[in-house]
Amino acid sequence: MQEHVERMKKELDELGDKINKLGVFIYENEKFDTLSPFEQVAMIKQLGFMQAYRDVLLERFEHAK
Repeated sequence: MQEHVERMKKELDELGDKINKLGVFIYENEKFDTLSPFEQVAMIKQLGFMQAYRDVLLERFEHAK
């Protein structure tokens, strides 16, 4: 595998881990409910952007393989 493709794979793995952790915090941790409404909305938006970024990165990775 080419070096840039390996970097994309590593980034995909790391991003997937961060997405999973943030999703668990948002949807399964009671502490999320104690945050301000602004912070809750911001974190939900962040999760959506991270998922969209992962989708594009995955497309690039699949194309480069």
